[in-house]
Amino acid sequence: MNKIPTICFEDIYEFCESMDSEFNRRYYASKSDESVDISIFAKYDNARKIINFLTDYDYELANINFHDPEIDGYEDEFIITLCARISNHDTPEIWVEPAKRKDGYLLNEADATYILDECSRALLPQVETAKTYFVELKENVDDEYDDFADDLELGNCYDCCCHHDCVDCDMDDEEYVNVTLPKEDIETLHMLCRIFKV
Repeated sequence: MNKIPTICFEDIYEFCESMDSEFNRRYYASKSDESVDISIFAKYDNARKIINFLTDYDYELANINFHDPEIDGYEDEFIITLCARISNHDTPEIWVEPAKRKDGYLLNEADATYILDECSRALLPQVETAKTYFVELKENVDDEYDDFADDLELGNCYDCCCHHDCVDCDMDDEEYVNVTLPKEDIETLHMLCRIFKV
């Protein structure tokens, strides 16, 4: 097997945005009798986030076999497949299933495969795609939210999208104030800032 390149992304948002772009590029370049599919291997926590973010890009949930490891004990990888049959003008769909069965990993023959760095290398012999990549996420989303919440509570301006009363800002103190928000609001605010690149 050839050396598999590693692609680094800042976070799960950037990865999902890239997957959507890659899928659309392949989708619009395909001939009318082809299907398009991209597979992503991830463990539960990241798989859940990827599925949630991709539904915001108008992918429809088609076939989901996905359970919390605390409920059913499955702690291995999941395959998330983004697919569409061009001849049927299908809406892009998300299919999810456990990547590992009792007798080993499932065979994967997608157009392209992305394997998050948390995954076992034991699945590699079952990946038969022309384009295979390892994916490294620089920041874990939960850590990012925690850091963002700390910045809001402490009044630090670096790496945050809002301005508030702090020593590092050149902002007028009368216009900006320090606020403390619940974690859910912070997560929503952070996601909106990333979307609008503020």
